[in-house]
Amino acid sequence: MSGNEKESSLVKNDKAKASIWDNFRLKKENGKVLHNFAICVHCNEPVKPAGGTSNLSSHMRRHHGHLRAEQAVQGSSVSSKISSEMEKTVKSTQPTLSLLMGCQTKYGSKSPRALSITNQIARLIIKDLRPYSMVEGLEFVKLIKLLSQVALTTDGWTSRSTESYVTITCVYIDNDWALQNFILQTRCLPENHTGENLARVLKEAVEEWNLPNDPPPAVVSDNASNMEKAAALFEAEVHIGCYAHTLNLAAQKSLKVKQVSHILARMRRIVSFFHRSSIAASKLKLQAEILNLPAKKLIIDVQTRWNSAYDMLDRFLEMQCAVASVLRMKEVAKFRDKEINSFSDDDISLAEQVMECLKPLKTVTTSLCSEGMPTLSIIMPIHHTILKMMEGKVDDSAPVKVMKNTIREDLQNRYQKQKDFLKVASFLDPRFKSLPFLESEDEKEEVYSCVTEMLLKLPEMQGYVKVKKEPTDDALPSLPQMNTEMNDSIATQGDVQIMDSNNNGPEKKKLKKDNLASLFSDVYVVSYTESTEKTRHQKTNENVEVYKSLAPIQFDCDPLLWWKVHENKCPLVARLARSILCIPATSVASERVFFNSRGYCNCSTSIVETLAC
Repeated sequence: MSGNEKESSLVKNDKAKASIWDNFRLKKENGKVLHNFAICVHCNEPVKPAGGTSNLSSHMRRHHGHLRAEQAVQGSSVSSKISSEMEKTVKSTQPTLSLLMGCQTKYGSKSPRALSITNQIARLIIKDLRPYSMVEGLEFVKLIKLLSQVALTTDGWTSRSTESYVTITCVYIDNDWALQNFILQTRCLPENHTGENLARVLKEAVEEWNLPNDPPPAVVSDNASNMEKAAALFEAEVHIGCYAHTLNLAAQKSLKVKQVSHILARMRRIVSFFHRSSIAASKLKLQAEILNLPAKKLIIDVQTRWNSAYDMLDRFLEMQCAVASVLRMKEVAKFRDKEINSFSDDDISLAEQVMECLKPLKTVTTSLCSEGMPTLSIIMPIHHTILKMMEGKVDDSAPVKVMKNTIREDLQNRYQKQKDFLKVASFLDPRFKSLPFLESEDEKEEVYSCVTEMLLKLPEMQGYVKVKKEPTDDALPSLPQMNTEMNDSIATQGDVQIMDSNNNGPEKKKLKKDNLASLFSDVYVVSYTESTEKTRHQKTNENVEVYKSLAPIQFDCDPLLWWKVHENKCPLVARLARSILCIPATSVASERVFFNSRGYCNCSTSIVETLAC
């Protein structure tokens, strides 16, 4: 064996006590046991232990779950250990999403959810004269799946203990037109966050939670290239870049304008000085009281968060008079750096203009990050408004003009591929249904045509009503017989054809019974369709026109509450709205998990995963 060749083999981890290690081995090279990766004995895949057994258990659960049952049958000691470990894992998992959504799990016959669903379907069958067998029909199943469409948000982060995590949340609109959000998983991802690895995590989450996967759910994430690649490999038809992240990128570029970055750097040094010096901080508080200003602490920005720069500007300008007075005091001036000087009038004017330029972005970001989880229908109207506000004005200073131009150029290149879909989403929002952000009627007509095409792709339901005459002791009174002319009129003009099984109608309405018909002599068969006089395309156009004729609502009104009230007026459009408006405009739902988990950043991987979910 040459010096460059390494002799390797797989050995058992003698130090491990957890039974899950019976399924893994460690690599031994040149007599040295390597603990950085464990090798699965079933598939030879390397798994990073990451200081515990969480990743090992996760690997077994995801890729070798069938072994638990097989090994239990064999009755070996290894089987008992693995079974015990897997049972603990199964018991600690969340309830499935289908249970939370109430769309695929079988409920107890007396449970409130089962009684509610049964009652609603019974009302549908009775009022619309539908057959009991309709719930077994293919189109009914498609409709239920359509009403259960979901969207995913995902984001990644690194803890203080340098462990990488990925969170996936699910958003959907429930039967009451309320937007619901659930955390599917927060799992450790020690591998590189490549597009391939992230796509695998998304697919595993969809399979594990039994989500609708034809087509895959829409995905909302940040604008990183690895996320875009992951969405493509995941085969998501809709991938939306988080709009809050989009604004962050544009704002960050604008803050790099030379004069703007220079004035922010000077302000940062002053704020840092007041944070370091207890004497300066106490003098600032006292001076603020003298000048009738609120005694607030100066804010220092975080360079990765542009909105913190806005907050620093806002607080500094609010306290500027007190800051300038303190910096001129002799007892403070003798120990402050020479580079720390008060702002001139020109500096203050520029700072005010910079803050005014960033104010629309700050307002939008704050609104998007609220608990209301705004849907993607808001993206195009806000996008159009911001582009208008970033047009240069005559009285703008040169640095501010460059800032606005930088923001415009960055935003104009965003959402080019998703533009048509986002316009449709805005149209389905009753706040923006008139499409005020589109200037020409031709553009609006293109959106209406796109909506019509999407509606025509929705599954169409047809039913057949069968009413059986049950024999009873208390016979119901017979209905009065229509005259021949009225009967003919109904038979030729209505959508319902009536066939009298007793052959009491006119002679031309009598039907000859065959052997099969004689078995159903007490059954009236009524063929029901939505309309025999109009084509599906005509009905779809009519549905869209009804929606367009309804008055739009104010911006501060709830669009989902509006749909709850008006769903029956344009049911086809409502079905499409339910499937699209569930997609959020940001991935804040996933990012919020990271902030909620900050107190657990030094905990073990398994604890963080449990607490985050």
